[in-house]
Amino acid sequence: MAIKFLQNVSLEGGELQNVILHPLSSDPSGLGASDQGRIHYNTTSDVVKYWNGSAFITLSSSVGDITSVQDGNGLTGGADSGDVTLSVGAGTGITVNTDDVAVSATQTGITSILNPSLVIGRDADNQIKFSTDDQIIFRVGGGDGVIFKASGEIEATKFDGALEGNADTATALATARTINGVSFDGTANITVTAAAGTLTGSTLNSGVTASSLTSVGTIATGVWNGTAIAHDYIGLDAIDDTNIADSSIKSEHLNTLAITGFADIGAALADEDTFLVHDDTAGALKEATMDRLQTYMQNNLAFTTNTNTGVDMTNATLLTKLANLESASGAADENIVIGTDSGDTIVITGNLQVQGTTTTVDSTTVNIGDHNIVLDSDNATSGVVDGAGITLEGGTGNDVTFMWSAANSRMELKEGGSATDLLAGSFIGSLDGNASTATTATNVTATANNSANETVYLTFVDGATGSQGIETDTGLNYNPSTGVLTTTSVTGDLTGNAATATKIASITNSNIVQLTATQTLTNKTLTSPTLTTPALGTPASGNLANCTFPTLNQNTTGSAATLTTAREINGISFNGSANIDTGHAADVGDGSATSIAVTHNLGSRDVVCQVYDNSSPYDTLFVAHERTDANNVTFKFRSAPTTNQYRVVIQRVM
Repeated sequence: MAIKFLQNVSLEGGELQNVILHPLSSDPSGLGASDQGRIHYNTTSDVVKYWNGSAFITLSSSVGDITSVQDGNGLTGGADSGDVTLSVGAGTGITVNTDDVAVSATQTGITSILNPSLVIGRDADNQIKFSTDDQIIFRVGGGDGVIFKASGEIEATKFDGALEGNADTATALATARTINGVSFDGTANITVTAAAGTLTGSTLNSGVTASSLTSVGTIATGVWNGTAIAHDYIGLDAIDDTNIADSSIKSEHLNTLAITGFADIGAALADEDTFLVHDDTAGALKEATMDRLQTYMQNNLAFTTNTNTGVDMTNATLLTKLANLESASGAADENIVIGTDSGDTIVITGNLQVQGTTTTVDSTTVNIGDHNIVLDSDNATSGVVDGAGITLEGGTGNDVTFMWSAANSRMELKEGGSATDLLAGSFIGSLDGNASTATTATNVTATANNSANETVYLTFVDGATGSQGIETDTGLNYNPSTGVLTTTSVTGDLTGNAATATKIASITNSNIVQLTATQTLTNKTLTSPTLTTPALGTPASGNLANCTFPTLNQNTTGSAATLTTAREINGISFNGSANIDTGHAADVGDGSATSIAVTHNLGSRDVVCQVYDNSSPYDTLFVAHERTDANNVTFKFRSAPTTNQYRVVIQRVM
């Protein structure tokens, strides 16, 4: 049988030891907001649960206590005791707000982001990669499309649009041309035959003004106005500066077939190799080296569209191109990769702003110089968003999350969907709930109470040694003001004199000690007593009925109507003239009131109150009550009792 407490119980700092929580095979139903805080042990799931006002919450075991909260990097305000407030320090480009820490939108403070594996892009197929040393690689559509090299070269699988300047190599002409009516695009050799009327035998007709000769004799005089002379027909050292007048050969006299037949120099092309170039200013052919051509192209090369609109590659244009960077196929949601060497470091001077739905950092080591990391910086609400926090990937198992629960106004550490343990050296600050284990107190601090006019209850334990639970009994109490110890009975010998005593049914000779001259034996029936000195009459010994007494304090026979001197019974004056009440009992409960005043008219606050159930088995209940005045006691219940559900008994003791 359980003892019922109908009001809250305060141990006033004392321990609640050797407690077993109420074991239930299932969670109780029908609970509401007023039951918030109710706790029990669920024997089916072997967990402790408490009611938060709307649902049962499972308590997990915790290890250790928080003894301090220290201000680590980027924080201030740590302490070893009391309430602690940590403040986040601002940094370069970082703004600390009331509810968040954000990277400044107009970022000017961060001067560099260095990482040998840095990748910028919208996804894995569309990126700018800096991982290859001395290269910037633009990855579009899952392939590395454009590479900027330290030498100044731009490598690409294809250029879409017209290019200005000359290509090192070419596979075909964009527009095929005809030579003597034969189409030529540069992909293969062609054979050109003379048109009708061009030759008469082996002699060119006089009407031929442009032709290519495969065999010719010596031209003694005249001016050669042809388009080209094959090198086979010019002997070694046949032409030198003594044979060619200044400005006699102009650029319009040379075309792509002017000098042919030699093997392709191929990859052996070197900086010191030379070529002819026409100097428009001087009006003559001059020698130039390949390294001069390379320098010129690096300084002056411009890319144009097919319509030759003249789109250059200046800094502003390049920024525009990068802003519109797309995969080679133009498909959406593809990776643009920059760089192929994971050992390269890509440096971006200035601030880096990534816009998109997902930012993936696939690095083994990520170093961030900022002192604080802000999550959910786009939150525009008035509080932290529910579920904001950190998730640790659990692979094929459960993830571990440390997230904000808006419904419970707290951070929650969970593995999967269940709360998990948090191991710490110590905890500082207030902790709610019950500890799963607690050490036994070695000392209890007691406060002296020598004069308060109140009833206090003595505590006792069940065992003589070991850990024991403290208990009280309403029948054993003490008043510090009067010094009176009250109990229902005492077994064993007592020393000293009692202020009052109840009537003894019978006393034999062996029960009576000798009375002094000032002592009085009143209202006692003696059986065959023997009187010793001092003699109170004659004879000196024998039955009391045969003795005479000089003075009696009452009639020897019959009953007195009143007492000459009134006496107090439980603090109530009594002289025998009328009945008195030392107690009061009443049924209480109306189904609505939780605070019920009972008038007892006993004229004192020195009363003992008890409440018991009005139905079988008539359990004794523990209810908080206040001695409102000398004639009233107010009983306070946690829930309103039904009509006459309980009975209260009030007994005056002083």
